[in-house]
Formats: sequence, structure tokens, C-alpha cells
Amino acid sequence: MSEPSSALGFEDLIKAVAEEAGIAYYNTTSSGRALIPVDDPHNLDLCKRIVNDGIREFIANAPLTGWRWMRRTHSQTLVATTYSGTASSGTAATLVDSTYADTYDDDFFNGYTLYIYGGTGKGESAVITDFTGLTCSFAFTALSGASTPDDTSQWRVVKSTSVIDADRARYILPQHFGGLVDGPIYYERDSNHSSHIVWRTPDFIDQRRAINVSSGYPQFAAFRPYEPTTYALTSTRRWELIVDPQPSAVDVLQFPYTIYFDDMRLEGGIATAGAATTLTDTTRWEANDYFNGWTLTILDGTGRGETATITDYVKATGVLTFTALSGGSTPNTTSVYKLEPASNLHPAGFIFDSAIKSACLANAEIQVEEINKGLVEKFYKIDLPNAHKLDMRSAPRTVGNMNYPGTINRERDFNDVTYGE
Repeated sequence: MSEPSSALGFEDLIKAVAEEAGIAYYNTTSSGRALIPVDDPHNLDLCKRIVNDGIREFIANAPLTGWRWMRRTHSQTLVATTYSGTASSGTAATLVDSTYADTYDDDFFNGYTLYIYGGTGKGESAVITDFTGLTCSFAFTALSGASTPDDTSQWRVVKSTSVIDADRARYILPQHFGGLVDGPIYYERDSNHSSHIVWRTPDFIDQRRAINVSSGYPQFAAFRPYEPTTYALTSTRRWELIVDPQPSAVDVLQFPYTIYFDDMRLEGGIATAGAATTLTDTTRWEANDYFNGWTLTILDGTGRGETATITDYVKATGVLTFTALSGGSTPNTTSVYKLEPASNLHPAGFIFDSAIKSACLANAEIQVEEINKGLVEKFYKIDLPNAHKLDMRSAPRTVGNMNYPGTINRERDFNDVTYGE
């Protein structure tokens, strides 16, 4: 379920800062309304930095007991089935295993990750773009190390996007997990497990798995920084969960943790060319495929209000490829656009929008000399205290017997049930 349509996204916060700083973009060929400063990369970068700094400022000024909205419970669904085999042949973009010909339906593995754990291409992986059941042929763009699989390549697939390297004992944790666990790990309620899971160090689990990789109900768990098989700088801030023994049944594990804020991302510009399924901006500089999976939105000009999901991006040409804009328009040089990841709302939630916006404007006043409106004072004296009250009101309450006005007897008190300034 999505947040209310009035929830402030990254674009809204950037535009608020740009208007205060007098650097918003007004497209003279269309509506003339204020837009994020897509015409000037420096101004857009400044506004993004101010907004991210503002969110960090808000988070840093938490109540004495910390922000309640940062306390989350992670639920991890374990995977019990691994599909594996040895290739009978392969090309740079396919792997075939005739042993399983006509065993699985067409597209059965589409979207999941193929991992090579032995032979040619060992340690490499690829996202499966198409699967042909009749021949048991996996199609992909290329293996991560550009190897060509052959009849020595041992493959493994797990039908889960959270499993790492098709090892059902390892699971990638959410992007906002920063390495701070706040309590024990346990099986989901009503799972009928009498066994307990104990947090241990990663070394403890690695030593056990070095002797024997066993299957069963996990008894031990650890979390550690995720280090991809193919090193990628953009992935090193993620964390992974590892359990032992590896699961033999589909179960759900849960544990409390505190989220952390990294940053919000957005890019924008004005098209230098366009076609029915592409938008070109030759000023773009990001690496190939950087925008894959991001949402393209036309802010003004031809195609205004239409969206598409980016399927490919080429740095050398600045071409963004998609299936089609939602309204069927063909972008051209009047098309003003933005690019955002699929979910790009600040982490605090809708009720803190006013305080987040105030923190961003306060940071704008600090970083931009031309702004002098008392925005810092407003944030610290009005909006931040109000946010503390809102956060405090989110604590659990025991209402008691509403029919009897006398003393309320509470059989149990759980965490954080008292209030105070």
C-alpha cells in the first residue's frame, strides 16, 4: 500500500529548496510553473545535497530515546529448494542443461539469478531474462565476469531475489539496514517451532559450514557486510543474513533493527533527442545501466506527465531506453524529464513531512547566503518539537476497560509505555 498522494517525495523537497534559493527552472515553452533546476547540473546537485543534509539533520536531532519510526522488524522468508545441475553446452548469453529438458515450464526461472558454482565461470552470475523449458535453456545478457559457460559449468538457481549466490543460507538485507540489530532473532509467530535461534558471529557460522553444510531448521544466525562475488563498489554498503543449518523448510525469521538513512537520488535534464522508445540526453555521464529500473517522468514539454521504466541506459550516447511512455508520446527537445529509483520517499513517513521540509529549508538557509528568513529558528523551535510529540504519540498504549472509570489494572507492561517531554 502506497503513501498518500500528497506525501513529499525527493522532487518536492528539491523544488522547495530551489524556490527559496531562487534557482528553480521555469520552462518558457510550456506551463511556466516552477520545476527542479534541470537546466543547471550545479544547482540541481546543490539542492540534492541540501535536502539529503536536511534529512540527516532531522534524524540526528532525535528524542533522548531515539526515533520510534526508525525501529523496524525484518521478516525474512527462508528458501528450502535449490535447482542445480551441470551445463551440457553454453554460449556467451545462454546455458543449456539437456538433463532437465522438458522438466520445467517456459519462463519458470525468469527474473531469478543463475549462479555458477563450479567449472568455467565459477563465481559468476547473471539475471535470467528467458527460460525455455523444452531444452532447459537459460538466457541472460552476459555472465558477470563475461565467461562463456561450457559442459564443465555447474549451475544453481534459487527462486528468490533475496538469496545470495543461490546459497539458501545467505540473504541480502534491506538497503536501509545499517548493521544495528535491537533484539533476538526468532521464528515467526504460530510457526510451531520449539527450537530457538541464537545470534552468533559470522566466523562461528563459517567454521561450521567449512566442516559440513547441513540442512535443517536454522539454529544460529549472523549478519555481516555483503561482499559480492564480483566486486562492485555500489554494493559494499549492503548487509547479509547468514543462517546455519541451511533451511530445509520454508519458514519466516524475524528480528528488530534500527534503519539508517543513506541518501535519496534523482537526476534530471532536458532531452537532446527522442523517439517512441528512447530519450536521449548527451550531457549524461553516469555508467552504463546506472538508470536501469528507474522511473522516467516527463515534467514538461512533449509527453508532460507521462512515465516509463528504464530498461537500458548507454553512457556513450546518453540514450535511455524504455518500452513506451504511458501516454504514447514521443519525447523531443522540449521534453524536460526526471529520473528516480522506484521508491523515492524520505524514510520518516508521511506524518513527518512538515518537519522534514523544514529541516531541508533550514539547511538551505545555512548553505545559501541569499536566504535569510529565520528558517533555522523555525525548524528548531517549532517543527522539530512538534515532530518529537508526533513520534511519542506513536508508542503502544494499553487502553484497559473502557466501561469502568476506576483504576485500570494492567496485567503486563511492554516497552516504552510512558510519556514525557
